[in-house]
Amino acid sequence: MVGEHALYQLNTYIAWGSFEGPNQPSQFADTQAILDAGAYRLMDASMAVDELVTLAAAYPQIGDFHYWAQLPGESVESGSARIQYLADKVIPEVTQKLSTRTQSVAGVSG
Repeated sequence: MVGEHALYQLNTYIAWGSFEGPNQPSQFADTQAILDAGAYRLMDASMAVDELVTLAAAYPQIGDFHYWAQLPGESVESGSARIQYLADKVIPEVTQKLSTRTQSVAGVSG
């Protein structure tokens, strides 16, 4: 389960004082606390596609989206499987939807 690796990562950053300002966050008690705080979100392919297309439309200056390929302590196989899932199920659909959207906007303004 990658949740334990995310918990370790975030709590280590907090322990190091990686967050600026006077209101340093407390360490997360468990993986559900991470999700409840919105620090990470769990999405299937369709949710990720919708989110990325919405972000790209709202913020056209965004040129790249970045993801953790592998969390601390996570196996290479687990990280690789997640990246393969993105490559197979998310990126092609986002590319297609953004391409269609760009063509539609160009048709309206042209």
